[in-house]
Amino acid sequence: MKITVSEKNGKEINVWFPTWLILNRFGARITWQVLKKHEVHITSRQLRRLVRAMKKCKKTHPGWRLVEVSEHDGGRVVIDI
Repeated sequence: MKITVSEKNGKEINVWFPTWLILNRFGARITWQVLKKHEVHITSRQLRRLVRAMKKCKKTHPGWRLVEVSEHDGGRVVIDI
């Protein structure tokens, strides 16, 4: 997983995370607890299915863009899996 943060003045920060670090049972458990804290109702089974789907998508579509956010002043955040 690659996270890229770009500022309007041209500075860019790239952060790499191993996808297995996020898409495993431990990461899913932490995600589930955070979602529960913020009152997002999702069952553990639904979360496991989401993680499996993301793993499958990563294998079939390498370089898949998960999130791309652009600001009006030129800033940008991109998350690729």
